[in-house]
Amino acid sequence: MKFVNKVQFCSLAAMVAVGVCSASTPGLADWAPEKDVEFVATSKPGGGTDRFTRAIHSAIKNNNLVKKDIRVVYQGAANGTQGLVYIDQNAGNPHKLAFATSQVWMLPLTSKLGYDRKDLTPLAAMAFDEFIIWVNADRPYDTVAEFLEAARKNPKGIKVGGGKSKDADHVFTKLIEARAGVQFTYVPYKGGAEAAVQLAGGHVDANTNNPAENLAQWQAGKVVPLCVASPTRMVNTGVVAQGKSWADIPTCIESGLDIKSFRFPRTVFMPGGLKDGQLSFWQDVMQQVVETEEWKAYVSKSGLTSALKVGDEFDAFIEDSEGVGTQIFERAGWLKK
Repeated sequence: MKFVNKVQFCSLAAMVAVGVCSASTPGLADWAPEKDVEFVATSKPGGGTDRFTRAIHSAIKNNNLVKKDIRVVYQGAANGTQGLVYIDQNAGNPHKLAFATSQVWMLPLTSKLGYDRKDLTPLAAMAFDEFIIWVNADRPYDTVAEFLEAARKNPKGIKVGGGKSKDADHVFTKLIEARAGVQFTYVPYKGGAEAAVQLAGGHVDANTNNPAENLAQWQAGKVVPLCVASPTRMVNTGVVAQGKSWADIPTCIESGLDIKSFRFPRTVFMPGGLKDGQLSFWQDVMQQVVETEEWKAYVSKSGLTSALKVGDEFDAFIEDSEGVGTQIFERAGWLKK
């Protein structure tokens, strides 16, 4: 694939400061990949991380943003830590990128793992999944109020599925319990894609999942979204399923559940020990990716919010998220000893 230096991209800092790039300003990156690149999806095929990885791969390939070949590999064992350990073991290698979520910094709070997240290089947060409470279409819950009332009448009787234990789905479920004064039985699966299938089949009553991973089941009429944990409704007004759009899903606040926001970042990390120009090259590439039609189509279809964060902004986001996670995990008794 061919790398195209589009009108000599200016640095991200300059773009934020003045909003434009001068045609005479040289690109920040003075390095480019010297061999083929690996995109490591820290998941099994078919889930949200897989689609995220492949969306970026397609945007780069179709727009000739990198001149070397890129192959996608899957290392999703142990809640995705397999891929993160692999990246950590490749310190100084700018040809390997891990595609992940907040698991990178959240999982080490609960367990001793084979990597230290501070030994990795944060590249970018690319977009955010809005979290939705979904229920099986055959269950007698048409609203959040009905769902929560059923849970109050039958403590631990309602099964809520999710992707993995002590990860974002589980954390969101715990947050619902705390805010609504209810208790569920949480059923962890290998990922959000499997959790969606299990909900559609009626093996659980509900799940806490992002829009994309329950999309096919919603379109098939097997699941129903009750509310989205966002300050405002999602913006996409095109019909998605059952005659409704993402924008038709009420917020949890509207629905009487006191959760204003719970968002799930789609992130990219690299090994530690990178040289000057290597990180900035990939930052420039990601800046170009979010401007492509492929990325915009992926974000729209998946119900994501596109919001690129790099450098100090991404570092600050990680620190804030880690602090919130520590508080929730402490209440749940999950913090590692």
